[in-house]
Amino acid sequence: MATKESLDAAYQTAYQDERNKMMRLVREEKERKRQSTISKQSVGEPIRIKEHSTDRKQRQVSSTPESSGRPPQGSAQDPKIPSLSSAAPEPPLRSRTDFKIPERATAAPASIPSKRSFSEGANTPNASSTSRSSSSREPPDWYVGTKTKSGQARAQPGRRELLERLKQIRPLIAKCREKSPEAFNRMREYLHDMAFEYGIDEGILKDAKMLDNESGLPQVFDVDFFPFDVKADAEELYIKWCKRDFDVNLFRGIEFGRRQKGNHGADSFKEDYSKKGADIFGDNDLVNGQWWPTQLTTVRDGAHGVPQGGIYGSRKKGAYSIVMSHGYKDDVDEGHDVWYCGTNIDKGAPDGRGAEATANTEAMITSVKTGVAVRVLRSHNMPANSQFRPQCGFRYDGLYTVVSYEILDVERAIHRFHLRRRPRQMPIRFKGPEARPTDQEKREYENDKRTKSSSEN
Repeated sequence: MATKESLDAAYQTAYQDERNKMMRLVREEKERKRQSTISKQSVGEPIRIKEHSTDRKQRQVSSTPESSGRPPQGSAQDPKIPSLSSAAPEPPLRSRTDFKIPERATAAPASIPSKRSFSEGANTPNASSTSRSSSSREPPDWYVGTKTKSGQARAQPGRRELLERLKQIRPLIAKCREKSPEAFNRMREYLHDMAFEYGIDEGILKDAKMLDNESGLPQVFDVDFFPFDVKADAEELYIKWCKRDFDVNLFRGIEFGRRQKGNHGADSFKEDYSKKGADIFGDNDLVNGQWWPTQLTTVRDGAHGVPQGGIYGSRKKGAYSIVMSHGYKDDVDEGHDVWYCGTNIDKGAPDGRGAEATANTEAMITSVKTGVAVRVLRSHNMPANSQFRPQCGFRYDGLYTVVSYEILDVERAIHRFHLRRRPRQMPIRFKGPEARPTDQEKREYENDKRTKSSSEN
């Protein structure tokens, strides 16, 4: 009777014989395929060889770390070698003709956001109507370098009250976000009062954060839910304070001369006062609706270039600005379209050829050719039937293009120019709550006795 040990030995022998037989058959089959492959390649027929699973298994067994005597990759014996599981798979081999040189990526150049300085116009809103604006403006260097003096301001009663009045802008802005007409009117009154507030200087502006982008005046004129006139008045105040101009006197920088009958040019600038140049095309740091009591004060701030005369310009470059004042009978003012007569000559040439155009008229003719923008100011001296005439003083009403001209009188060289207001500007501020001059400006105008004698210019 066979024992258990003898049965196990017989079973192992039979298993080994069967395994050897299978391995021999596999080798024979592999050799047959190899010979077949060689014969097919000799006649140029492509062939794909599929590796047998048994051979692949044997190759994997023979390449294990245990069989090769090498430490396993990623083990403690060789920490520098990463494990096979983390290695990136090798790309499949490709023939030389499969490779293609990739084209260079040509991305569109990124637009560089330009930071608006305080001198540029703010007619284009750049913030949502419900969220706080992140203004791209940068406060002036003097403001950034000014240290706060809140403790000193609180120690002085008058200065403390002024600081509190300045800080009222923040709750007003919050209230205006509700788009309440009453809140907008309060903001108008606040800005108009601040324009004539005495005692403002660098320190108190910094204490109140009035020029800060996140909490000051930029939060008014750099968002779109405020009415256009409120934005313009806030920006005008911002520009003035950025220039460190804290003088609230309407006639700052003006030296009043002794006035005589028929002499309207007695006033002049003080010797130490530096007026702003007006020989610049464009707004020249002015805001739509900005107002002055006299023509000389418009020269002071660079709105116009001469204290008398309606045209300021250059024969070669064109006109920089015009003032619509007494005018001629052929002048027509329709607001956005204006027909404006240039300077005339009393008498023509003796030979009857007619007079030559004046330098100012030639400047306007040049503007027709070049298309440069011309600043247009309206005076209270305009005809009383003009709906665009300011109640007093002089008002800046934006940029116009001189589109054409006609000669009305050859002998006297009377040219009439057609000007058209440029698009994308704030409306003309001649009526309603947005009208200029403001109530505060008219009050200051009436209170200053010098205004009545000086405003005749």
